[in-house]
Amino acid sequence: MEPVKQFTIYLFLKKSQIDCQGKGPLYAKIIRPGQKPFEFSTRLLIPSVLWDQKKQQVKQRLKNQMLYQQVEDLITRIEKTHKNLLGITCLYKQTTFVQTLNGKITPNPRITPPSSDWKNPISGSLCWEKDIAW
Repeated sequence: MEPVKQFTIYLFLKKSQIDCQGKGPLYAKIIRPGQKPFEFSTRLLIPSVLWDQKKQQVKQRLKNQMLYQQVEDLITRIEKTHKNLLGITCLYKQTTFVQTLNGKITPNPRITPPSSDWKNPISGSLCWEKDIAW
């Protein structure tokens, strides 16, 4: 079994969208090797005074345990979604990732490649990188 390909998650508040109560939407940026990075809203509103942009985490996590746990659960869901989609195809689109993360679609794991020896002409990998039928 091939190991899950590495990817990086950056979490940040969109400072341009902070409301009058001082809360801003938490965004995630996914960086995958050899693919275009993408960012999306996580649908979490975080008070800007409680977010450490440098450490990408909630400040004073003992005092803000519930908010801290929400962010940790989000990271776990992102990692799980990435792993699940890689189990089906080597490449996935941003919309597919976000819809799967939010539970709007469920990828079909029974989809098989066109042939067992199909190779990506660019990377030469033996994994299926065609569009997924949902």
